[in-house]
Amino acid sequence: MTSMVTYTHRKARVGAGLVIVALGLVGFVGARASAESTQIADTTLREAAVGVATDSLSEPVTAGIPDEPAAVIGDAINAAEFEDLTFIAEQSGEDLGTTIARVGWQADFSRLVHDLASTFPDDFAGAAVDDAGDPWIAFRAEVPGEAARIIASFESAEFHQSSYSKPDGSRYAVDVRTDRGFSERQLEEQMIAAHFKAMGAKGLVETAFSSYNTETGTIEVRVRPVETYAKAGASELAQMLGIAQDNVLLVVDGTLAVKEAALYGGSAQTSCTSAFTVQNSSGTRGMLTAGHCPDSGEYQLGSALTLQSQYYGYWGDYQWATTSAAEYDDFYGGYLSNWQAGLRDVSGLGYPSAGIDVCRNGKTTGKSCTTVLSTNNCFGSLCHQTMAANHVALPGDSGGPWYYGNLAYGVHYGWVTYGSNSYDFWSPSDYVSSALNVTISTT
Repeated sequence: MTSMVTYTHRKARVGAGLVIVALGLVGFVGARASAESTQIADTTLREAAVGVATDSLSEPVTAGIPDEPAAVIGDAINAAEFEDLTFIAEQSGEDLGTTIARVGWQADFSRLVHDLASTFPDDFAGAAVDDAGDPWIAFRAEVPGEAARIIASFESAEFHQSSYSKPDGSRYAVDVRTDRGFSERQLEEQMIAAHFKAMGAKGLVETAFSSYNTETGTIEVRVRPVETYAKAGASELAQMLGIAQDNVLLVVDGTLAVKEAALYGGSAQTSCTSAFTVQNSSGTRGMLTAGHCPDSGEYQLGSALTLQSQYYGYWGDYQWATTSAAEYDDFYGGYLSNWQAGLRDVSGLGYPSAGIDVCRNGKTTGKSCTTVLSTNNCFGSLCHQTMAANHVALPGDSGGPWYYGNLAYGVHYGWVTYGSNSYDFWSPSDYVSSALNVTISTT
């Protein structure tokens, strides 16, 4: 039996320390402003967000900050989200009103996608925000009746009862697509099987990167063969690897490579950056970072880290360690040139979907925001990896947080390069419990 899911539009809540209300900009917070709201001066909005980021960190932090309520679809923009929206606007060069109208609803859309994929795994066939900024959701055959009701509930809470609108003034709407002929779960399982067949051929392949396309139902397995087979044709190699199938494209790529971008989350460790605070079933807390980071001799803000468990494989790349200090459920989101700044609470997990905007922070390159290019990729022995649309992170950023607002999206791994392009990627937060048997703390 499928669970009943309903999304309700809620009145604005205002996070602690949010100064924009005092500036008379409640419309941006409570009504989820549309592009027309750019009549309010952009510079005033930016200065307000900078005030939140810098003033709150003018003194050393000695205790955790107040907990944010758990995210609910239809909630108003809070202080952390507004700070990220301001950063995205500055980074992209667009006006803040346009950024809010374009990005402000995307985290809620990703939650909708997660709910549908979890509730209807045999029917759900993918979702994304397309290049024009419009959301779509696909199904293997017809839309299950309950799924249609859930989508309608989301649209009512997110688009009909808010002031989100496109630059032309029209309302956003979810484009529901049917009769794909496959589910996303089927594609993912087929891709993982093909990927590990390629990785298991040690005499043929050095490494592989695999992904799938839910719009076309195709799978790409990109391999860097051993030197002996460097000039082998793709068809020949696919037959040798046992992955020759109609919807599987094998790409032979000699440039394929991966780089590891080797308290509070988002803080500097000796070699890496921490992500979020986690705890086990006994209530023991510690810091989460990347599994490939050193497992001994590490310190965070002068506190020695004691490794508890480490994972590198099917679920992703994670480890956690206890410290001698108190660990709060807060992390540094970073801001401008000050990366160990912008302390914020974790209210829950974020679920990446292709096309949404997210941010990351690391001790080498600081804060940056980008778009999700794809999810559930495999590289080498890692799977379930999320790929960004560009490459910014560098060594030392490993383990840092990927986030939006108060939602924890994942743990930074590194970047993949093929041809002349490189892309950052990370391990999603929702697989931490499967990998380490701990959960990301929200209190």
